[in-house]
Amino acid sequence: MSEELVTVATYRLALQAEVARVALEQEGICVFRADSNLVATNFFLAPAVGYIKLEVPRSQAEAALAIFQRQPGLLDRGGSSSNSEEEDDEAAQCLSCGATLPEEEDRCPACGWSYSVGDSEDCA
Repeated sequence: MSEELVTVATYRLALQAEVARVALEQEGICVFRADSNLVATNFFLAPAVGYIKLEVPRSQAEAALAIFQRQPGLLDRGGSSSNSEEEDDEAAQCLSCGATLPEEEDRCPACGWSYSVGDSEDCA
């Protein structure tokens, strides 16, 4: 009977997942890439399936995580939920002058630029 697989990392890009898979296999850890073909076939489905997942047998999960701690470059920094939370904490900036936009405002207090498209006579 085969051992249960657990996800130790997720990746947006197949190349990143492949580099991590090879690094883990070089350390003697058996690795399976889940949803890799689906994401490669239709990237728009990637968020729905949780991107590409690296799965290892439960007994080897701790060893895999230790490898990720020794080599942090193997982890995908683009799609993790902790990165999304950090981005949400940052204040919005004006796309025109770079000034910090107050919350709940759509017009820059420094230059007047706005996300809103209001009623402009210039647009037909």
